[in-house]
Parts: sequence; C-alpha cells; structure tokens
Amino acid sequence: MITGANYVEAIRSLEQLRPKRPDDLKQLGELMLKACQRARDWDEQSDPYHRRRERDRIFVESGVKSILSTVRKLAALSNQYDEEFDRIVWRAVHATGISPDILRDAGFSYANTARGGESGLGGAFVRALLKEMEGRFDAETDAASRISVKGAAREKHRWVQSPLLFPKLVDVSRSPDARRTGLLFELTFYLRRFTAGRQMVPVSIMNKMPAYGDTHYDISALFVHGALGVYPNDGGEAFEKALSSNTGPNGEPIRWWGWGKQEEEGHGGDVDVFAYWPEPEVDDPA
Repeated sequence: MITGANYVEAIRSLEQLRPKRPDDLKQLGELMLKACQRARDWDEQSDPYHRRRERDRIFVESGVKSILSTVRKLAALSNQYDEEFDRIVWRAVHATGISPDILRDAGFSYANTARGGESGLGGAFVRALLKEMEGRFDAETDAASRISVKGAAREKHRWVQSPLLFPKLVDVSRSPDARRTGLLFELTFYLRRFTAGRQMVPVSIMNKMPAYGDTHYDISALFVHGALGVYPNDGGEAFEKALSSNTGPNGEPIRWWGWGKQEEEGHGGDVDVFAYWPEPEVDDPA
C-alpha cells in the first residue's frame, strides 16, 4: 500500500487508476511521492544555478564596469605613450611565447603598424586585443541581453529554472512558480507514462514530456497540494501554457535537468548559466 501522511486524498485518487502491470501502481505512487519530497527539499539558495546567477549579477553590476573602464584607460595610454608602450609590451608578449611568426600568421605585419620592428608588432597586437576586449565587455553591460524590463521589475533571463532546462531564454518576470512548475512536470511525466502502459522509471536528465498518455491534472493537483500546500485548480492550464510558450524557435521542448544537489543524477552547476546550449542527442525512454 502506498503511504504518505500529507497525501491521503491524492493516494486515494491515484488508486482509482488501472495499472497495465501488477506492480505499476505501486511504482507510480513511490515515484510521485519521491517527486513531492524532492520539490519540498529544493532550496533555491543552495541550487548551483542560483549561485551562478548571483555571481553573474554581481559581475554585471560591478565587475564589468570596472574592467571596461580599465581597458579603455589602458587603450588611451597605449596611444598616448605609443613608443614606450610598444617597447615594454613587446617584451611581455615575447615572454609569453608569442613570436613574430605567430603575429604575422594572425594578420599583423610590419607594414600595418605605426612603427616597424617587432615592438611595433607587439604593440599592434595588444591594441587590437584591447579594442576587442572593450567591445566584448561593453556588450556585457547591455541590459537587453540579460534583463527583462516589465514596469519597474528587472528580472534575469536564464536557461535553467528549478529542475527544468529551457530551449530559449526564460523571462522569469512572467514565468509561473518555479517549484510548482518543476513538480508538475515530474508528476505529469509519470502519469503520462503510466496511463500509456510504459515502464515506470525515474525521470532522467534531458527527458522531455511524453506526447502519449493522459495527464490527469486532477491527481497531480492533489499531490502538489500535499507537497506545497497550494492547489492548482485550473486543470493544468497554467502549466500547459508554460510548456507551450517556452518551446524553442523550431519547436524544441523543455527538458528535465534535475533538482540541484537533491538529485543524485542531477547537475553539478558547472555549465555557464547564459551559455547557448548545444542541441542534445537524447534517447528518451521507450
């Protein structure tokens, strides 16, 4: 018998379903109760992606501007004291193992430097590097690339929200509750597989929502209520909207990523939060 003190009504409704195999109902109940426990245990403050976003926020708000100011100042000084700069910079460039041949292969030549000789090559290389750095760091200060402005709210974009991996940037100022949405994804994943007669297996990294089976949002709502104390009584409308409105430009689906450290097979938080994710090669469970 499936147990769970906070889930009496949920378990009762679950037991009305007809399993395809004798042990399926027991396995389904265990998976759904475990999903509820993981959602309850999830601590956003200790989630590695939350920490990465906080570091990124601090970097954008303070670090980037300081670096950009320093790069611009160094570029100006390199032009003000050009000969002296070139002479010293060449020593530094040469000390790193960058030879004149390497610089020529990169497109630098004596002819396109202000002064001939190896020092002119080194100075031209560093000035080009400073110019490129200025553009890159200046782009990092562009609010439109990271911030969604809606009224007075300024919320960060992100690829990973709670246990879900989105195929495009997420406007979290408009997204539904992260914990509830993540839990509904896992519960619905299991219910769809159960009602389609598929094997009862735990959701894994990069799994997408099955297109087969029934959702039974009435049952999921009871489990959400038992776990989080809220009852989503919209028949799954908000959840379905969250899934459909956040698909990729070519229909790429939202995928499972894991409840942070609470999940044994979960992520380690070592992937850049704002990186463009490669298209995964995934074998979804049959």
